[in-house]
Amino acid sequence: MTARTINNLFAGRVAEYLIYQSELSILGDELSFIFQQQYERLSEIEKKVLNALTVQAAPANFPQLLKSYQGLPTDVFSAIQSLVRRGLIAQKIHNQETVFQVIPAFQQYVKNLQH
Repeated sequence: MTARTINNLFAGRVAEYLIYQSELSILGDELSFIFQQQYERLSEIEKKVLNALTVQAAPANFPQLLKSYQGLPTDVFSAIQSLVRRGLIAQKIHNQETVFQVIPAFQQYVKNLQH
């Protein structure tokens, strides 16, 4: 169903669908199921990093994530690496430092879990 929606309404452009889908807070059943599977596979530290990134209005750098978690730097570092590898968070350069943020659709899923 989600694939059909992306193809029919957004000419197959997934990135465009994710932008609008996030803004409308609508997750299709298929996408919600996939996100649920991904979330259930995460470690507790990965979930804490995701939650910290979700509640922040702006992307966070490594020291900010360390401060919000207050755990071992190696644990936070490993969690970030895993989340980037899974494609759940993105990294970018902002003001000459690396920052991290949850991809928009997954961020909406995590926000829905928090409510």
